Amino acid sequence: MQKVNKHTVLKTARDKGSWGGYAAGNKVNEYHITGGWYLGIDVCITAEKINNKWVYYCNTELLETYENSILYYLPRELGTRVAYWAEDQ
Repeated sequence: MQKVNKHTVLKTARDKGSWGGYAAGNKVNEYHITGGWYLGIDVCITAEKINNKWVYYCNTELLETYENSILYYLPRELGTRVAYWAEDQ
């Protein structure tokens, strides 16, 4: 697993149509994304251009709304921002 910054995730979604990986709090250890406590949420982020503006969706929901819902239920000990993780190639 490797941590991927949000800019790279959005760029990949724009270029390839979608990006698949995991979302978790920014303080979550790599081990707990797909093992241990299984804190990673499987996500598929897609991009669509509407009126010359990119709109991003995460599992059929607007990306910003999805991130806010993750942060709402996330204890502060696990982070205050959403981090993205990709499987090693």
